[in-house]
Formats: sequence, C-alpha cells, structure tokens
Amino acid sequence: MATAIYLEHYLDSIENLPCELQRNFTLMRELDNRAEEKKCEIDKLAEEYIKNVRNLAPDQRVEHLQKIQNGFSKCKEYSDDKVQLLAMQTYEMVSNRLAIFRKIVLLSTITEFFFFSKYNFLYFILGSKILK
Repeated sequence: MATAIYLEHYLDSIENLPCELQRNFTLMRELDNRAEEKKCEIDKLAEEYIKNVRNLAPDQRVEHLQKIQNGFSKCKEYSDDKVQLLAMQTYEMVSNRLAIFRKIVLLSTITEFFFFSKYNFLYFILGSKILK
C-alpha cells in the first residue's frame, strides 16, 4: 500500500521528464548549430587572411587574427555551455529519477518480503496447530 503511494509520487515526478529532456536536447542542438556556424565563419576569415596576408598592414593582420581568435573563443563558449550546463543537467536529472526509482523498487521488495514473511510465519504456526 505504501509502495503504491511512493510509486504514484514517482510517476508524477517523471511525468515532465520527457519535456525537460526534449528542452535540453533542443538547446544542445541549438548550441551545436551556433558552434558550426561560428566554425564556418572562422574558416572564411582564415581563408581571407591567408589570401590577403601579404597585402595587409601589421595592424590589419593583428585585427584579422583577433577576429579569428574571438570566433574560436565564442565556439569554445558554446561547447562549454553545452557540456557543463545542459549535458550535466540532463545526466543529473535522469540519474536522480533513477535513484528514486531504485529506492521505490527496494522499498517494494522489502515490503513484500515482510508482508509475505508475516503471513508465511502465521501460516506455519497456525497450520502446524491445525494439522495436529
């Protein structure tokens, strides 16, 4: 009986889990897309730099390289956000729900064991007296 209540609470707690997972995976995909766009931008800047490096003044070279460096920094930021925030949050979300489920299963097993043990013990005591 108590297990059913715990199970009901557990089911309520995981009801929104698919939505939360979908949200996190969508955000991860968006960050991947942004990083990919930034990589394409970096490639174009690098090609442009290589093509025109001999014609650029030293301060223009530095400026162009700084744009490339900023692009890499932004790309790394997207990747870090994806891993540190979303992936870890998703892992912890699922892990916490699994831990709760394991506790419910353990509680259910213990409850059933004691419930049936109690009746088996009574049957053993009463059954032996009935048989005599």
